[in-house]
Amino acid sequence: MNPLFVGIDVSSRQNVIFIMKPDGSKFSSFSVNNTLGGAKSLSKRIVSTLIKESLTDVIIGLEATSVYGDNLVCFLREDGSLAPFHPKIHVLNPKQVKKFKEASLSISSMKAIEKQIKDLDCAIADQLAIIPNTLTSIKGIGPVYSAGIIAEIGNINRFKGQASLAKYASLAWTQHQSGSFEAENTRLICSGNRYLKYYLSEAAFSLVRCDSEFKRFYNLKFKEVNKYQFKRALALTARKLVRLVFALLKDNRLYIAPEEY
Repeated sequence: MNPLFVGIDVSSRQNVIFIMKPDGSKFSSFSVNNTLGGAKSLSKRIVSTLIKESLTDVIIGLEATSVYGDNLVCFLREDGSLAPFHPKIHVLNPKQVKKFKEASLSISSMKAIEKQIKDLDCAIADQLAIIPNTLTSIKGIGPVYSAGIIAEIGNINRFKGQASLAKYASLAWTQHQSGSFEAENTRLICSGNRYLKYYLSEAAFSLVRCDSEFKRFYNLKFKEVNKYQFKRALALTARKLVRLVFALLKDNRLYIAPEEY
C-alpha cells in the first residue's frame, strides 16, 4: 500500500492542510475555512490528488483540538467521495504529537552533528596529509588525535626533553616529601596544557586497545593499586606515550611496534 498522507492543523476558523506523497515529499499545502464548505473543498482536493497520483488509499491525521475538529472528522468519515480510497482517519493526542516533533528534531540534530563531525574529520585528514607527521604510524592514533597533539605541542625543539613535555601536558606528579617521609598518594599537577593532556589521554586509551605493549603496561599499572585504578593506569600510560611522542617527533621517525622488530 502506497497511501497519500494528509495532515490537518485544526483551529477555530481555519484548517491548514499539508498533503504528502507516499515517498514523504510534499505535494501541496493550503488552508480552508473550518466550515461545511471548507470540508467539502478539502475532500475535493484530496480526491483530485489521489486520482492525479494514481493512488488507492489515503491516511488523514489531525490533532484533537477541543471541539473544533469534531465536525470535520464526522464529515470525512461519512463522505462518499472518499470511500473508494479506503480513508483512515487518526485523531492524535497533541502531547504525543509534541513529543514526536521533539524526538524528530533531536534525531535530525544528531544526524546533522554526525555529518559535521565526519566533514571535520575529513578536513583534518586532508590538512594533516601535507604536514610531516610520524604519529599516525602508531596504530590507534588516527588523524584527529595526531593533529590535536601536534597542534598543542607546536615545535618539539622548544622542549629540553620528554620530562619537560610531560610537565607541559600536565602529566607530572606533585611531590609530598619531608625528610625521609614521602607520601604514597600524589596528584597530577594542575598547571599545564589541559588540551594536550586530553589528546594524549584519549590516544593512550586507544593504544591500550590496539598496541600489545601499551595494553600490557596499562594492565600492570591497573593491578598495582586498589584505589583510583583506572585514572592512575590511564595517566601513567599517557605519560609513557609522552616519551614515545617526544622521540618520534624529535627524531622525525616512524613507530615500529615491539612485535615488528
